[in-house]
Amino acid sequence: MSDELLPPPSVDATKCVGYGLCHDYASRYLEMDDDGITRVRGAAGGVAASDAESIERAVAVCPAQAITWPGRLVDSG
Repeated sequence: MSDELLPPPSVDATKCVGYGLCHDYASRYLEMDDDGITRVRGAAGGVAASDAESIERAVAVCPAQAITWPGRLVDSG
């Protein structure tokens, strides 16, 4: 498994409505603040390539589409 680091995700706090579904998949990188809004947790150094699928799932389940990830995998289907 590669130790490659991918860019961290970002959260648009103006779109986040606090459902928290993203945490089911990427709690290592995303957390809720005191106002119930998701924010990036400790990913300043990047996302381990081995965690790419969890970030992809977090992006996919966000009903507000508040999470973006420049390192996200490309769906060719």
